[in-house]
Amino acid sequence: MAFHKARAGLRKRERSVLAAMLEMYWLEPGRPVAVSVRDMGSLIGSSPSTAARALSTLEAAGFIVSVAKGDYLASRYRLTALPCEGLAATQDYLAAGNWTHKAIS
Repeated sequence: MAFHKARAGLRKRERSVLAAMLEMYWLEPGRPVAVSVRDMGSLIGSSPSTAARALSTLEAAGFIVSVAKGDYLASRYRLTALPCEGLAATQDYLAAGNWTHKAIS
């Protein structure tokens, strides 16, 4: 539930990139998502530079963590909301302050 509330605070392009990365994750569950900015741009219908900005924003917001930066190959990212390579989900987006828990009265 917290993931969906935090995700709602993102702009459309970041939500599109995150949705594409979630789809890629489920192709190989438990593995980092490998994607280049060129491929991500074509997946979300935008330029590679727009995709790169969206990936940077998602990383700063704690939704993804760069596992390996690619120069000529695709970079690999861990989605913090899901387990990866035997490690539990870290949910870094909660610590990044993108969602605050409010008691329901």
